[in-house]
Amino acid sequence: MNQDYTKKDQASDRAQSDRIEEQTRRARPYEGSGYSTRELDIIFQDIKDTLTEFKTETKASLGEIKAQVTKTNGSVSNLKIWRGYITGGLAILTIIVLPIMAYLALQEINTSETLASFINSAKISASVFSK
Repeated sequence: MNQDYTKKDQASDRAQSDRIEEQTRRARPYEGSGYSTRELDIIFQDIKDTLTEFKTETKASLGEIKAQVTKTNGSVSNLKIWRGYITGGLAILTIIVLPIMAYLALQEINTSETLASFINSAKISASVFSK
């Protein structure tokens, strides 16, 4: 029984030491990476310098980008206005002009049929009277 307790105790001690080792590794992630603190400071400073340089370049080109966006927005606004005119014209054409044209075409067809029937009846009458 004493031997079982010792095995459990050893397993518990191993688990606890693993937890402590994991916490230590999380607290100092650079340890075991092969870099000294000074080397890490140099690396971090290089990263900061690169980010500062990128930020400066971005701010410098921001004015150019704003000018281009303003110019492009003006062109897009003009195109939207033009598209509105086209859409309105098509709406007027569809709602007003096409029905009027259809009405006139039907009137012409009816008039043509009436005229054709009149001519036919006139031909029949003429043939009857000429005999």
